Amino acid sequence: MANYSYPETLQFFSEKLNANPPEKDVEQGEVELAIDELRIVLSKGSIEGCMRMCIVLGLMLKPIQENRLKDLTTSNFMGANTGGCALSLDSAGVALSLNCHTTCGTSPQENWEWLHRLICVARDWNKTLRLWDDFVSLCPPYEESSES
Repeated sequence: MANYSYPETLQFFSEKLNANPPEKDVEQGEVELAIDELRIVLSKGSIEGCMRMCIVLGLMLKPIQENRLKDLTTSNFMGANTGGCALSLDSAGVALSLNCHTTCGTSPQENWEWLHRLICVARDWNKTLRLWDDFVSLCPPYEESSES
């Protein structure tokens, strides 16, 4: 099985997006993308070639209610309603993120597909989370364009 590096994957993304990340960010192992006003952080994993993709969905205004926590954990179980991604709260229980982790064996094309999946799942969750009174979304509302 082939192993792919973080810079190789970023180079592939750069070609697809026709944009290059700052070299300093690549060297530091954390690059931020803005796609349709979504902020996606692509971080170098602790093992060579692994990568973490993360979108901060928003902030909890107060400690999360038990029923909301149950909704999140049930949806998160085995990636059932997260497309294989994972929902997580930061250590303070305030910032809610959607993450995915890939390995060094994940090709740049597969990572590209994971990026698309992460974006689609984030948009879906954003629709649900915007209905919560105790949640402030950091993702813009997404409206699909109607092509005529």
